[in-house]
Amino acid sequence: MPKEAKSTPKNALKSTQKSEGGVQSIGRASAVLRAVGNAGIEGARLKDIAEVTGLLPPTVHRLCKAMIAERWLRQPEGQRRYFLGITQPTPAVLATERTLLIQSGRTAVRYLAEKTGNTAYLFLRIGLDVLCVERCTGNYAIKALAVDVGDWRPLGLGAGGLAALAGLQEKERTHVMNMLLIHRPEVRELGADWLEEHVNQTRANAYSVAQYTGLVNGVTGIAAPITWAGGITFGALSVAAIDERLPAGRREEIAEILKYACANIHQLPQAPNPREGLNMAREQI
Repeated sequence: MPKEAKSTPKNALKSTQKSEGGVQSIGRASAVLRAVGNAGIEGARLKDIAEVTGLLPPTVHRLCKAMIAERWLRQPEGQRRYFLGITQPTPAVLATERTLLIQSGRTAVRYLAEKTGNTAYLFLRIGLDVLCVERCTGNYAIKALAVDVGDWRPLGLGAGGLAALAGLQEKERTHVMNMLLIHRPEVRELGADWLEEHVNQTRANAYSVAQYTGLVNGVTGIAAPITWAGGITFGALSVAAIDERLPAGRREEIAEILKYACANIHQLPQAPNPREGLNMAREQI
């Protein structure tokens, strides 16, 4: 007697189809993320992503819109390019961009020290802190060596930490400020009102001034955030000197030099070519 063919329940069939559809969506989303990640600091256009992934532009647009809502991708206002979200950078791309920043930042630090005669610093933002990765002294006789290369400071403290914090996008900045007040005793001691006031002032001026943060007495620091392509704030450039050398009238002048250096970090004299630096960085990963 022939065996009866087993039928698949309709609910099970729908569940299988739904599961397969979910796997397909994950695969497509992963392909889009890889395409954007491989584009690096230049970002990727919708057209570029579609060509790389083989997906139709409407599909790419729908996926990108969903991933922007989840902060996996970012599309800064007024731009058509997509960038990896700050909460979802791949280690390789993040390392590449940081390496490129450090290469160019070292040139910027030398430029600032020569231009101002003061001590210049490059700070890299990592989590809730900034790390001093480069320092160069100017020709002024009294050196303000407030920070050593390799020193860590919480975001919000010191000129570099304050500038890097203020440069973050609003949602991330609010979250980071809350975390600092919980996890960094030095910031908690100064208080939420102090932190908010100084961040707002820094944002209004587009540069920070630090004198009384409990780090170093008798030294004034001025800093501006380094904002990479797509709006990611990777760190800050800073100039420090004894208080007498940076009176209120001089600070604006120094701040303009700093902002110029941050905005043109790849174009300063003898700066490495960004594409060459990117290739070098990839070889090191």
